[in-house]
Amino acid sequence: MEIFHVVIAEDEPYAARHIRALVEREENFSVSAVYESGEDALRGLQSPRLQADLLITDIQMPGISGLALIREAQRVRPGIPSIIISGYGSFTYAKEAISLGTMQYILKPIDVNELRAALLEAG
Repeated sequence: MEIFHVVIAEDEPYAARHIRALVEREENFSVSAVYESGEDALRGLQSPRLQADLLITDIQMPGISGLALIREAQRVRPGIPSIIISGYGSFTYAKEAISLGTMQYILKPIDVNELRAALLEAG
C-alpha cells in the first residue's frame, strides 16, 4: 500500500509534536515536514522535492494564517486536501474553511478518533 505524505503547519511546538505523533500512529501515513509558520509551509509546498498529499494546519500562526496557507497551497498544489486543527471555534473561520474545501475542522484539544477519521477519509 502507498504511503500518504502529510505536511503540518503549527506554530506551537508541543501541538506540532502531538499532531505528528498521532499522524504517524496511523498505518500508511508519514509526516514529510513540520513547519512553524504559514510562510515556511508555503515555501516548502512550493518545492517539487517535498512529498505532500495532505496539509494539516493551525489557523492562527505568525505571518500568514492557516486559511491563507490553504488558499495558496491549492494554487501551488492543486487538489491538495487540508485539515484544520485549531483552538478557535469561530463560525467565521469555519465558514471560510468550508469555502476553501477543507475536509475537516478539528478543535483543540484534539479528539484522536476525529483526527483518525479525517486522515482515513483523506487517504
